[in-house]
Amino acid sequence: MRGAGLGIGLLLPVAVFGGQTRLVMLNVAAEDGRGQPVRDLRQGDFTVSDAGKAETIVLFRETNERAAEAGEPLGPGEFSNRVTAAPPRVTVVLLDLLNAGQGEESYAGGQLLEALKKLGPAEYLYVYVLTLKGVLPIAPLPEAGDEPEGRGRAPTVAEIGQRINSVLKTEIATRDYLFAEDRVKATVAGLETLAAPVGAVAGRKNLVWLTHGVPIQVDPGQTEAGMYGYDYTPMMRQMSAVLDAQGISMYPVRLSGPAVGGRMYQMDDETLEEMAAMTGGRAFAGPDVVGAIRKALQDARSSYVIGYIPAPGSWDGKLHKTKLKCLRKGVKLVAKTEYIAYPPEQTEEAMEDTVLRSAILSPFDATGIGVRVKVSAGATKADAVLDVKVRAEDVTMLPAGDRWLSELSVNVFEFAPDGGRKRVAEVTMDSDLTAPQKEDAMKNGFEKRVVVGVDPGVRRLRVVVYDEVSGAVGSVTVPGVGRTGP
Repeated sequence: MRGAGLGIGLLLPVAVFGGQTRLVMLNVAAEDGRGQPVRDLRQGDFTVSDAGKAETIVLFRETNERAAEAGEPLGPGEFSNRVTAAPPRVTVVLLDLLNAGQGEESYAGGQLLEALKKLGPAEYLYVYVLTLKGVLPIAPLPEAGDEPEGRGRAPTVAEIGQRINSVLKTEIATRDYLFAEDRVKATVAGLETLAAPVGAVAGRKNLVWLTHGVPIQVDPGQTEAGMYGYDYTPMMRQMSAVLDAQGISMYPVRLSGPAVGGRMYQMDDETLEEMAAMTGGRAFAGPDVVGAIRKALQDARSSYVIGYIPAPGSWDGKLHKTKLKCLRKGVKLVAKTEYIAYPPEQTEEAMEDTVLRSAILSPFDATGIGVRVKVSAGATKADAVLDVKVRAEDVTMLPAGDRWLSELSVNVFEFAPDGGRKRVAEVTMDSDLTAPQKEDAMKNGFEKRVVVGVDPGVRRLRVVVYDEVSGAVGSVTVPGVGRTGP
């Protein structure tokens, strides 16, 4: 991080490096003609264009089940974010009661419960509800740093139903009239609030939004002033950009239900499709809740990240169309097809600041970069020696003449028993390699030794490796680091 502090900021949907150079990132899912995931694509299988101009892919990563490292088994004192399990594939279902009319709330909840019954147990599936009071957890993500045994079992469908019914009783009893513009603002605020904990998880995150509709173009009588109508399309686009910045793909589902009198708005299918297009998800114009959740879960198991660098003058604040193609026949891609080319709003340090904050708040280790850590005792009982090995294939190395350059930072954070977190080490792992040296690195990886002092009572560390070129991150949680006794 080159000396920056850990603040809170918005992670833009691009990585910034070298002052002005910016990398556009595409989260991509792939399926064959039968709708089954395709997990063996390579960089050469893709082409991409921006505003009709062919672009060069400079970043390609697998973030699917095949991304698990196929290296040697872990030895004593070794930990990895890739060996023991496939990377997390988080899918969040948001039940929208804020925009449900009277009589539609129970229908919406029933549709979700029926879908969960048909789908059965699903790994990394979480449920929230959007209400007048904000986003409420039903089957929430675990807290950052929780031990696996401390997360408790996932709630059953019956338990989820009980929690939703409890919310429904309160929601209906306390429902107040809101102007349409208030609903838009509350909806945007709720989705952006949910983006923080979901976005903290590395890799592809899918958000299935079950909604009856949000007003986009509002008549004068539905605004507080009562004089002028309003088009909220720019606000919804900005919200979509925020979600895309956090790596969240939208799967909006427009629910239908009992006829409700007095409804003066409804989100149209075109708006749903644009939200999906700006985030790399899929839009569902009908109430296919089972299909939406099933597709979101499937897409997360066949995902890739692709990056390219458009010309510096491209950042004009306008809507840009992207076109990603797969050269392999019969493969269908799901990726964002448009984005707003916002001018830079963050420095490199602020960008890294945000990424590292997400990495330490995430309940799961980040798997964008393969990392191994071997832990051994230091010179004193308060010291721990960490031998960090980084998978070079996951690191973006840019050509500079006949050499290859990369910039990595290694940060170590300790998790205190009271829930506090503190950085205890920060070192660089930059490289300036000849072609033969690069080839050797691709075989053997990058290595760095870090010695840290561990505070009394600390039992877990998290080692975070950040690629300053691509914005990719990998992290490994190391348990049992504290030592007691003389």
